[in-house]
Amino acid sequence: MKKILVPFLALFIIQHSSAQDVSIKVAQKSYSNVDPDGPGPATGSVVIQFLLQYSGGTVLADGMGLSMVFQSSKLMATTVNTTVPVGNLGSPPMGSTWLQTVNNRAGNPINKTYNGVTYDRRMIVGFNESTGTPNVAVDGNFQALVEITYWTLGNSYPQGGFITPEPGSILPQNELSSDQGLTTFPYLSPDLNNAVALGGTVPILFSKYNVACKTNGVSLTWSTQNESNSNHFEVLKSADGYNWVNIGQELAAVNSTSEKNYQYLDLDGSKGLYKIRQVDADGSFTETGSLRANCEVRSYITSQVYPVPAKEGITLAIKSDKAIKTDLQIIDANGRIVQKLSTSLLIGTTNIPIDVSKMAAGEYLIVSTNPIVKLSKKFIVAR
Repeated sequence: MKKILVPFLALFIIQHSSAQDVSIKVAQKSYSNVDPDGPGPATGSVVIQFLLQYSGGTVLADGMGLSMVFQSSKLMATTVNTTVPVGNLGSPPMGSTWLQTVNNRAGNPINKTYNGVTYDRRMIVGFNESTGTPNVAVDGNFQALVEITYWTLGNSYPQGGFITPEPGSILPQNELSSDQGLTTFPYLSPDLNNAVALGGTVPILFSKYNVACKTNGVSLTWSTQNESNSNHFEVLKSADGYNWVNIGQELAAVNSTSEKNYQYLDLDGSKGLYKIRQVDADGSFTETGSLRANCEVRSYITSQVYPVPAKEGITLAIKSDKAIKTDLQIIDANGRIVQKLSTSLLIGTTNIPIDVSKMAAGEYLIVSTNPIVKLSKKFIVAR
């Protein structure tokens, strides 16, 4: 009996003496502040990586449990399974015979505090080789083997709260196995006392945003509390809240930690909805909410056309009490639009030259498409 027990005990000691040689870490791979669930509670999403390292050389694994603790007030599991094998576990032929056997991404209630950070959920996912010999290599370099997407719930950094893995001495399932489960490696957790923050800094924080009626249009003003990698602002306008048009741009401060003030004047001034879009250098953007302007902008216009009759060209002189943009159309006697042009009227008199050299002889009418600019002026072309 002793001859049998001694080798068995020796084997048991060998198998478990390396239990402290496999370490687990968690890390954030990416964060997005794009709302993933519409009217739901999520504010963004984050991809979490599980990384393993074996300090004793290389071990060929045939099973693993991966666990972490998190804060349910800041992080929630997605509605579908977003667990993805990567690295050696996701690369055939190494991981081609592996199956996910445990999926508890939502976690179980706990109450644990590590290094001053309290966690109330513990999750675990598990994988096992379905057939064949151990074939997923874990070596001396930390490598990502599993990625899981979670939804963040916070509105400010860290939007996903904090996470950390626990050692196998606390959670027995948090381990790697080999030799058909005969050899197990409960994980060390070197990051247990270093909570990993999830989320990202928002490139820009709008502190103020307002629209107001002015005598010469709609005034938009906004302020930012901080800017990072900010390129420009776009002023968007909509009549129905669904279809938005970019009506103007303002350059941004690029990088700033102090309050910056911006303004834009919509000379058209018609009723509608407005919002500001901040665009980063990489094309990503953040938008304000929409505000409605119910401004009744009136314009007092007088106009004159000369010379009459005309042959080569005319000058349309418009006197206005405010600066305003408008499109002009020239209509012939048959009601056809023969020419279009855009112009910006200044306070005072604006002289607009118009080429009529290619128009046939006859009577024409100049009108404005902007209802604020009441303009209807006749002129004659002679040949």
